[in-house]
Amino acid sequence: MEDRLREAFEQEAEQLHAPHGSPETAIRRGRRRRASNLIGGAALVLTLVGGTAAGVQLLGNTDDPEEGNLASAIESDQAVDETISTDRTPTVGVVEFAWEKVTLPKPTSPTDVWNIQVAATDDGFVAVGTGYDPTAPGPGESLLVWQSSDGTDWTPEGVTSPFDGQLDALFTTDDGFVAVVRSYDETTPVASTSIYRSTDGINWTGGTVDLSIGVNQYMWFTGAASGNGATVIAGSLQTEPDQPPIVFEEEGILLEEGYEGFTVTDIATGDTITVVGTEEVYGAGPTIRGPDGGFVLSLSEEVIEAALQDNFEGAVSIEQDGIGVEIDYNDGSYVATDIATGAVITEGPIDELYGIPQIVIVDPETGETILDIDADTFYRAQDDAWKDYSDDYRPETELVVLVTTGGSVWNRVELATAVAEEAGIGGIGFGQNGFLLSVFSYGPDGAGQDFWRSVDGQDWELFSSTDEPGGSPIVSADGAYYRLSYGGRAGIARSADGVTWAPVHESASGGTYYNTLSTGELGLVAVGQEQDEVYGPPVIIAKDGRTLVLDGETGRITVTEDATGEILTTIELDVYSVEAPAQIIEDEENGTIAITDVDGNIVMEFTEEEANAASEESDREYEYSEPEAAIVFSYDGEEWFTATTVGVEFAWVQSVAVGSDSIVIIGQPSYGQPDSIDRPIESGSDGTTEATLVYPTEPYGEGPETYVWVGRPR
Repeated sequence: MEDRLREAFEQEAEQLHAPHGSPETAIRRGRRRRASNLIGGAALVLTLVGGTAAGVQLLGNTDDPEEGNLASAIESDQAVDETISTDRTPTVGVVEFAWEKVTLPKPTSPTDVWNIQVAATDDGFVAVGTGYDPTAPGPGESLLVWQSSDGTDWTPEGVTSPFDGQLDALFTTDDGFVAVVRSYDETTPVASTSIYRSTDGINWTGGTVDLSIGVNQYMWFTGAASGNGATVIAGSLQTEPDQPPIVFEEEGILLEEGYEGFTVTDIATGDTITVVGTEEVYGAGPTIRGPDGGFVLSLSEEVIEAALQDNFEGAVSIEQDGIGVEIDYNDGSYVATDIATGAVITEGPIDELYGIPQIVIVDPETGETILDIDADTFYRAQDDAWKDYSDDYRPETELVVLVTTGGSVWNRVELATAVAEEAGIGGIGFGQNGFLLSVFSYGPDGAGQDFWRSVDGQDWELFSSTDEPGGSPIVSADGAYYRLSYGGRAGIARSADGVTWAPVHESASGGTYYNTLSTGELGLVAVGQEQDEVYGPPVIIAKDGRTLVLDGETGRITVTEDATGEILTTIELDVYSVEAPAQIIEDEENGTIAITDVDGNIVMEFTEEEANAASEESDREYEYSEPEAAIVFSYDGEEWFTATTVGVEFAWVQSVAVGSDSIVIIGQPSYGQPDSIDRPIESGSDGTTEATLVYPTEPYGEGPETYVWVGRPR
């Protein structure tokens, strides 16, 4: 279970541009949502089932894009929404597209390329992205620009990055590109923000904004739009409360984790004794220690990555200072051997390489040891602190809406909306009625969505609210606004005024998810993926003559009496609720979960281990289908067609542009995973050619090739 939480919250931290430090920290941060390891925060349940529900995961997406990386006209959103109108949309026809896949030329210097935005121009297409070169001075980032007249042949343009800082987000609007740049002062943890604009991706003009990011704050931008001489970008600023102090009563001290490390305080006097770095508590990197805990060898991450270049499959050999280290990431183990004698020095799980066995803190004034405990004791104390604090650990999110008319100065616009636990910008677009902004929020009182409208981007009016969850990218074409909808089936909704929405397309498959919506001279296009068996098999726990069934597709839990078939209780899960339903009670101290009926009578009780075993059993022999591209297209926004997708395969899409006669999709088929190709490695008895998995030729740690799919209607 901890592994699942570890993965989930490392992904969360990555999306929030948050340095998550050690995995243990990420896990402890997760306890605020861990009302139940199996069921609490129902979104986690559906993830454990292995399926995709209500936008909890992107279909087939192994490396989700950061929230701030996609443009308003080409935005990606992972939330769930329903259109106001519930009328059924007629089944769409099919339009044949001829697709061509080309590789975006990779510069020779940067080893990694990401966050590529593409836009249609009068002369074809222009793409702008970020490159990273660890050997370059400073942050090692560079600005990359490509141009193409037809979307097929791309020419890299040599551009010197004009940015004073790190490129944090990149968007396209009707007036060109917008880049958000973050700068850090080495003397303070506070980051400052500046914004640049460009009409062609090559020439950029910088602007200032009075906006800084402090300790325990994470900011990301979701979209941008231009119109009526103004440009607006919108995002969210999340502030997390301080972490709880870790109390050691016997030693008379408490530890508080902050930006600079752990502050050690005398409980009796309240005075600060010292500040110790996080590496003194969590460890400074992979370290080999002997059976007695004594230091043997320190390995750098660079050494491990270099070894992985020679063996991408995850088992590496390192020789250093007369010691050979075998690390197998597949089974999570390591062995350290004396090369001269062949004797095993130590071995164990990989987790032992990270962290330190004994935590010792010394008073710098007196030289007295004030804390000397093993790591397990420290983590137990930290867990105790979080148990008492988890109910109060709720971040607050405020909206960030910035507007400019000339580009030199950006002003923050305050929307009269309450601060929520979970809130964000669903989408922003510009149309005949001006700017349209979607704001979604989640909290103890449920989910909601507000629509704001502005003529000039300065003065905003709240003109429509619903209790529907989620948000969506918004684009404008042919005198109307369009947004994605995620009711029972993925679809597209249209509105002339931004108030009343009617469906114009609904997917025929319940396993379809659109995450990109774009418009241009040729028409409108929605891009996503579809997959059968989206939700996976139900999780079943049979115990004491009763059976619990957790159905991921319906989000329903039932407990049945085996002998009579009587349904003892039924629980409908709300995937947008932060808290677990009242009928699900977790005892964290004993590691048990109880299910009750509506009267509060316990009808089943089981342990976390039993829940994990049931989840793993349901997945063991279940084969999920591979996700496939899903693309729908319309010439006029009213009649929609399913576009053929022969030759289109992507794990996720970075951006989409619609030109005069073609659609350009920039994305990646996978990240750090083998590509499936046909190669005659061995012929069967019937003479057929078998398929094999071939790993990318790029060394471990480098980004994969970026591909361009160009589609033209036949």
